[in-house]
Amino acid sequence: MSKSADIDPGDMQIYDNDLPGLKAANYEIKVEQALPNAATDNYSTTINQKFVVQGPQFTIDASEVHAMFPANNANGNYGQVLPSIILETQALPWERLITGDPAVPWVALLVFQQSEVELDPKTNSPLVTSSFPAHWDPKLRIPRGQVVAAASIVSPKY
Repeated sequence: MSKSADIDPGDMQIYDNDLPGLKAANYEIKVEQALPNAATDNYSTTINQKFVVQGPQFTIDASEVHAMFPANNANGNYGQVLPSIILETQALPWERLITGDPAVPWVALLVFQQSEVELDPKTNSPLVTSSFPAHWDPKLRIPRGQVVAAASIVSPKY
């Protein structure tokens, strides 16, 4: 993906994806050094170094959200408005694989009407734990059921 470094003040660049150099995972790098001559007696050594690229997995820290529209607890007629979220880390939606295609983000902005949110009577919370496959149609590669909203992911460049 080509990225423009020259964005005028007040403008923004919208990306369809931003694939990170390394996905969140465990890695191992192997470095080999050889000094092939008589003075070093053909010295050779190999070093292995394990490292981890970390990224969010189940939740996104609030500090990752730069802005959202409509704002939290905003009042207004937003029925004809496309909700959006601006993230601090531009590549965050692609830091993990959710399908075999790295261009498919693992983050989605879900929008519900108040009548669609049920509170758990034990915790008084709308949060419930569910498995991803229960909500994903692998054949169509889209969420099962009715799509209620779409969102844009914007990276601020100002």
